[in-house]
Amino acid sequence: MMDKAIDIIKEVALKADRVILFHSASGKDSIALLDLISPYFKEVVCAYMYVIKDLSHINRYINYACSKYPNVKYIQIPHFAVYSFRRIGYLGCIKNEKQKLYNMAQLTDIIREKYNIE
Repeated sequence: MMDKAIDIIKEVALKADRVILFHSASGKDSIALLDLISPYFKEVVCAYMYVIKDLSHINRYINYACSKYPNVKYIQIPHFAVYSFRRIGYLGCIKNEKQKLYNMAQLTDIIREKYNIE
């Protein structure tokens, strides 16, 4: 099973030397996938989507991952739900009815464009 996953990663790496990985910075699937893909790409841009920015246990993992994988770069962006929270004033967010809403596809496109990754 793992051989199939590695073959797919290698195939993608033949087409692109940089990749975006949406990474939870705490989940086993994200951690395992980063470990699997990092050897095959020149750069891995990990996008961590936060609900609460700068949680110490998340920052600790991000610092660890960046030192373990020299080709990894982390970016932190609000989770797409946070924009909705801000719009309606949910969970202590200051209400801003003009807050633009984003979905996952839009955030992916924004990251792709900003970091010039296909």
